[in-house]
Amino acid sequence: MQVRDAPYLELDDVRDIVAVVGGALEIWTMLVRLTCGGGHPRLVGAHVAWVAKKQWPAGERLNGFGIGDGRSEVADVRREVSLRLLDELSADAHLLLLRLSGLIGSFDLRLIDAVAAIDPLFQRASPLFDQLVGPWIRNGADRSIPAPATAAIGRGIAERCAAHYGSRRRHRSC
Repeated sequence: MQVRDAPYLELDDVRDIVAVVGGALEIWTMLVRLTCGGGHPRLVGAHVAWVAKKQWPAGERLNGFGIGDGRSEVADVRREVSLRLLDELSADAHLLLLRLSGLIGSFDLRLIDAVAAIDPLFQRASPLFDQLVGPWIRNGADRSIPAPATAAIGRGIAERCAAHYGSRRRHRSC
């Protein structure tokens, strides 16, 4: 299978897609773009298809923000895309991504170097970091932020750790 990079959709692109399937542009365009990773092409397509199929219900407007009914089709596409992208990473880049997923807010190169210096340490963190820019890391002029998929990984790890350590604490107190 050949993988091709597709640019993220601009607001006008999302507006055109929403218009083609009959959505109210002033309501859905920005919501779709925001809740689909800033215009990820497959996520936008899945989300628009989902809400169009359900005839654009008002209750679906807040789903991408973690409020409202579940969106299984979009969640499935998001999971599929994330897993495919993870498979493309080298083992070292994958480990660096897991470390960076725990960061909250923006970070700079000094923090990336500090994260890379944790044992097992990466001799050359910069090329590994370059592999992550795009789908996993949004890179700014001086600072970077985790992309939505990376933040989701961090939340998942935190939830598993909390469940694990919470159950151990309960067990010890018995």
